[in-house]
Amino acid sequence: MDVMLLIARVLLAGVFGIAGVAKLADRAGSRQALQEFGVPTILASPLGILLPLTELALAAALVPTASAWGGAIGALALLLLFVAGVGLTLAPGAPAGLPRLRPAPLRSVPGGRSTLVGDAALTAVAGFTT
Repeated sequence: MDVMLLIARVLLAGVFGIAGVAKLADRAGSRQALQEFGVPTILASPLGILLPLTELALAAALVPTASAWGGAIGALALLLLFVAGVGLTLAPGAPAGLPRLRPAPLRSVPGGRSTLVGDAALTAVAGFTT
């Protein structure tokens, strides 16, 4: 069981680490993706920095045993937000005003059903580690 928890933590740390670095490397793209997701322009710039820094902090917290539980809780919370946000925009009959997302698996912000499924799977992994 300990080995499975370690594998789950390393998997999550890798995903969050890669996502954070990618978003920081393309801050303009991250900001644009946030705006396309429906984030107000005034918030897109600070969130374009805050989100990847949060992802990197979670990745770092998931590795050491002493902080792994807190990192897993943070990862679970962030992934639940992603799943809820993408799920709401993809749901049939979504409320007016919500953006209609197109599948965009390589974008900085989730964009389609495949991303929703991937985030849901990662949410399950994060739940397993808590």
